[in-house]
Amino acid sequence: MKFEDFLKENKDDLESIEVFEGTWSKIENEINAKPVVKSSKTKKYLLAIGISSILLLLAVWNYSNKVEKIEENHEQIASELEEIKMLLAANRDGERIRAINKVGFMPSPDPAKQNILIHTFLNDQSVNVKIAALNALEPYMNEEGVRIALIEELDKSNDNRLLLRIISALSSVNEERVTPYLEGIIIDEKQHKVVKDEAGIMLEKIKSL
Repeated sequence: MKFEDFLKENKDDLESIEVFEGTWSKIENEINAKPVVKSSKTKKYLLAIGISSILLLLAVWNYSNKVEKIEENHEQIASELEEIKMLLAANRDGERIRAINKVGFMPSPDPAKQNILIHTFLNDQSVNVKIAALNALEPYMNEEGVRIALIEELDKSNDNRLLLRIISALSSVNEERVTPYLEGIIIDEKQHKVVKDEAGIMLEKIKSL
């Protein structure tokens, strides 16, 4: 039995054996003042809780930073889109081409990016702007919407430069749906020889697949 336990259990007996009250009080105070020694398991448990709390705080901090960066990126994209919209409405070709160049530097992938380029390619009245939009779209030739837009423009355009660029772009992906349009170009007597030659080369390439 521990000494402290012995004193507590025999307090009455000790007091009856002429133990001074002051002496007993000092002993009792000493016992009560002794710090409670935590077990090894308790220490490990508290340490685990402390580490978990720190890791949780770090995770929350990291998540908050990511959310903040995402919000900043969204705000930046929204601001850039607004500026691009204004430039595309400008009268000068140079300003609209500048807008297309800005679209090219937008974070990718962005769903608005291709839509802007396709819309500009199909609807702008300037061949130079159309070609600039096509140049920006060329990295996305595997996208169905991009190929359909190029085939549509191939069918309605009369500009030799633009037709050559469209044929070249579609040739890179061997788009078979373009075959009837190429045949139409080849038999069109009004069509420029260079364009007809390029259409013939692409047509032969597709037929050899």
